[in-house]
Amino acid sequence: FCNALTDVRLGSSVTRIGSYAFERCSSLEQMVIPDSVTTIGKNAFSYYRALEAINFEGNGTTELDEGKITILDAAFRGSSSTTSTGVHGLRTINIGAGVNIASIGKQAFTYQILLRNINIDPTASIAVIGESAFENCDNLQRLVIGDNTNSIGEDVTNECAKLKEVILLCNEAPATDKNAWDKKNRVETFYA
Repeated sequence: FCNALTDVRLGSSVTRIGSYAFERCSSLEQMVIPDSVTTIGKNAFSYYRALEAINFEGNGTTELDEGKITILDAAFRGSSSTTSTGVHGLRTINIGAGVNIASIGKQAFTYQILLRNINIDPTASIAVIGESAFENCDNLQRLVIGDNTNSIGEDVTNECAKLKEVILLCNEAPATDKNAWDKKNRVETFYA
């Protein structure tokens, strides 16, 4: 485990973050993913405690990055136990201008208990949001999905107790699994 690591700055030559690369780095506080990264491996950042924000840096323009990011299954998975060493600090995910995400894998951000904000720049693209991607994000209240989303999987927001609205900024509705949104929460879906 890398318990003493608090800050990581990835250079522009980094294209892949391997599976389990930063798993259980319990002191890591912030992570900036540069636009050169095209793959984030399974469990790459799972089970950390101190990380409060993940920032996906785009090119800062309205043009999409040429490279697409693939976020594999459970890449940022938290812990289902409030007493374990799992993540309880992640509050914000920022996806910047021009970020081009090919897919967010199954359970990629599941069990992010304190996650409240997912800020997606309108010029960013997320083509596929996988099954249970944000499942059990207890404090997530609002999810805004951009125009370039083509597919939304099953149980994307299952067990997100405080989620009340999903806003789709789409000209056309993406292919959405009939069980994408947790029915218990009475989630309102708006098309802009």
